[in-house]
Order: sequence, then structure tokens, then C-alpha cells
Amino acid sequence: MPHRTPTDVNISLWEKKLIRTSDGKKLGCWLLHGDRRKLAVVGHGIGLSKSASLGQAMHLNGQGFTVLMFDHRNHGESSRDLHAMDMARRFTLDVESCVSWLRAEAGGLDSNLVVFGYSFSTFPSVYAASRGLVDLDAIVCDSGPGLTLESLFQGFMGAGKLPRIPGFTSPSSEAALKEATAHAAVKLLGATWPPPSNAGLMSWIPMMFISGSSDPIVETREVQALAKHYPRVQVKVLEGAHLSTFKEDQDAYLEALSKFLQGVEA
Repeated sequence: MPHRTPTDVNISLWEKKLIRTSDGKKLGCWLLHGDRRKLAVVGHGIGLSKSASLGQAMHLNGQGFTVLMFDHRNHGESSRDLHAMDMARRFTLDVESCVSWLRAEAGGLDSNLVVFGYSFSTFPSVYAASRGLVDLDAIVCDSGPGLTLESLFQGFMGAGKLPRIPGFTSPSSEAALKEATAHAAVKLLGATWPPPSNAGLMSWIPMMFISGSSDPIVETREVQALAKHYPRVQVKVLEGAHLSTFKEDQDAYLEALSKFLQGVEA
């Protein structure tokens, strides 16, 4: 269960929604009511839930956006998915299903829709654009994605976000463990990464990647390296670590976000 709801941050016009994905899973969502012409789908980090993105969603809603916050499968109030393989596509289906639902149920013919990804959800957000199966107008990514999936998992382990295994304490054994674990995790995801620059919407969709200058999990150099693959990506480096720039450098964060969104709406 979420530890906070929109009511806790003084949002009054919201309701719970349960959205079914194209492969039959149910996603626990919150719909924050706003302008039908300005739509936002908001994700979250791995092991977290939609409540972790309330600060950003509150800002967007305050700027008039209709915001759909969702829990990825295996998170929060959403369905469990016991499959071990092909998880990149499955997480991407969550994003695509939310985009399709929001356009159909809360949008208008002239709506602009922006997808917001955080940490691990930045990857399926960009992957959704590369598949080109849903109608997106822009993507904002915070604390990811990076050029390689292996670096993501190694970064999680290096930051102590994954369990340590007894016996792997020497630098060489720990390095070998990180490499093997990252390789196995990437195999389970089943993703082709990075997406080709000519895939789906990648050749034209505007994207902004926000990176914390002290992020040990998805380092700025990884984010910048990925951004070079696509023609309409801007990278904003702010003060802070992983998923902390919104709090640690909020004025710069909101200024960069506002400028980007104004360009999308123009």
C-alpha cells in the first residue's frame, strides 16, 4: 500500500483507477484531474511505488496537467507478474497501456502527452518511444537511462542497493560477481538496448534527461553517451545523487522542466 496519497500533498481533485494492460495485468493508478489538453503519465523507481513521485506529480498538476500516476507490475497496488524472462517488454507494456488509456479517457484531440520516467522506469519509457505503438509527444527522464543496461545493475550493486553475498568480499571476486549478475539481469530483461535512432519515434521525439552530478547508479557520462544517439535529446545535469535532484536542486529542476515543456507545447 502507498504510504502517501495525493490528498497528503493537498491535491483534492483525484481518483483511483485500475487500468488493464494489453497482456491482462492490472495497474493501480491515481488520476489527478486537470486540463484535457495537457497530459502526463508518471512512473517511479524500482522497488518503489507511485507515491514516490508525488512531488513531481503535484508540480505538474499545479501547472494544469492531467496526471496519471501508475504502479508498474510487481510494484505497489498492481498485479504480480511471475515471468522471469522478457521483462523489458512487459514493463514497457505498462507505460504503453497507461498512455493509451489516458489519451482515450481523459484527453482531447489536441492533447499533448508527456511520459515521465524515474530511474528504472526511464528505460521502458524510452523503449515505448522506440516501439512507436502509442502516441507520445515528449519524454522526461530523471536518473536514467544510460547507454548500457549492465552499468545500471552494476551501479545498483555498487551503491549497496542489492543484497551482498557472503564470500564475495575481495575486490576481484566482488567485480566478478557484479559482472555476472549484471549479465544475468540483462538476459532476463530481454531488451535490445539502446534502441536504434531510426526506431519508432526516436528520430523526432523531444526528450530531456535529468542527471544528478553525484549519481553513483546511473552516472552522468552514461546518460550523456546515450543522448548522443538521438537528435532531439537535451541533458540537464543538476546537483544531487540518484533520484534526489528534485529535492536538492529544485529551483533549477523546475526551471529546466518548465522550459522543456513550453517547447513541447509550442
